[in-house]
Amino acid sequence: QDHFVSVWLPVCCSWRPVGAMFRPAASSVAVPAGRVLAARAPFRHVAGVATLNPPPLPGSEAGVRFNESLENWAREVQIALPSLIVRALPPPTSPGGSGPTLVLLGVHHDSRAAVRDVAEAVAALRPNQVGLELCERRFKRLFPFGVAAFAGLPKTSRAEAQARLAYGGEQLSAALAAHRTGARIELCDRDVRATERSFLGSLPADVLLAGSCAALGWHTAGSLAVWLSVSWQSRRLCLSSSPEFAPDIVSGALSSALTADLSSVARRLAADTSLSRRERWRKMRQHIEAAAEATAAEQKLATTSASAPLAPAEAALEAAAKGRIVEDRDAFLYARLRRLPGPLALGVVGVAHVDAIERMWLSSAETAADDIDATPPPLPMWRAMMGRPLLWRLRGSLDE
Repeated sequence: QDHFVSVWLPVCCSWRPVGAMFRPAASSVAVPAGRVLAARAPFRHVAGVATLNPPPLPGSEAGVRFNESLENWAREVQIALPSLIVRALPPPTSPGGSGPTLVLLGVHHDSRAAVRDVAEAVAALRPNQVGLELCERRFKRLFPFGVAAFAGLPKTSRAEAQARLAYGGEQLSAALAAHRTGARIELCDRDVRATERSFLGSLPADVLLAGSCAALGWHTAGSLAVWLSVSWQSRRLCLSSSPEFAPDIVSGALSSALTADLSSVARRLAADTSLSRRERWRKMRQHIEAAAEATAAEQKLATTSASAPLAPAEAALEAAAKGRIVEDRDAFLYARLRRLPGPLALGVVGVAHVDAIERMWLSSAETAADDIDATPPPLPMWRAMMGRPLLWRLRGSLDE
């Protein structure tokens, strides 16, 4: 039942990733063929990467060999800084394509080594822009008075502030390194509130309620709410005078086969004119109780099997998190990174986004500006309030 809330959350400083599906171990990260910049074997950390010579910039005398030099530099960084996944991406080559040469750094947001390694990589490359996986709102939480003011604090104060970040410390480190090298800081992530609204708005009502109840530890209440919703729809259908025009029973927390069976039984009872309304509802209620008992037994059996498929509610939460929190932000990050003027840009993102950004970058995928910059409509009050416990759990505030 805890799997109701074991969905993955993105890499951002204020949110806690809950789950390992999009935060794989460094040794298991798959690097696409043809783009391998270095083996992923554990290397000894080589201090002083900032002493590496940065590659020549495009337009310089050695600019014709810029891409080759950049990939060579990336290989050295990959070996020296094994906590990072380094991809060197040339400017888009599609007709009318535009964008900088991009060095993409993939990080694990709970890695302390990444905090150090990102700063060393920025110092070595000295890019024109550093793109962060932060929105304006989260950036201001890290630097309420600006990066320069934070950099002016005593070293011990800066270290204490960074030590308090359980996740996303590499974003703070990258911003400070960019400030020291004179690189422009670019915020490339979608607003966290827009991501939350998109996520909650995509969940069926009963899945949202079940997930929020599970986040609070009220698993029985969540299950009860789902079956109350199904019972209300079943009663309306089986007592309908025109069952052929009545809507089917819908539930995101139960299997489609189960809801289809309940709808079929309710329509059959509604069409049986020999039964009174009381008899129709009594038979429908018996069928619902039997279905609930069978579902509970199946879920109990599934908890003892590691290979059992996800329950529908869990699968709906997983799909919403993958689509709204990961994949939508993949496209957003790619579009913002591509808009950077360059000529040399560095992006710092979570490992969950690296492969998708690289794939879109190499294919020069076009993303509609209206789709990227569009803000999701406000949520209904009931949905916003109902979804708060789920968001609290995903951010980690219920675990602290």
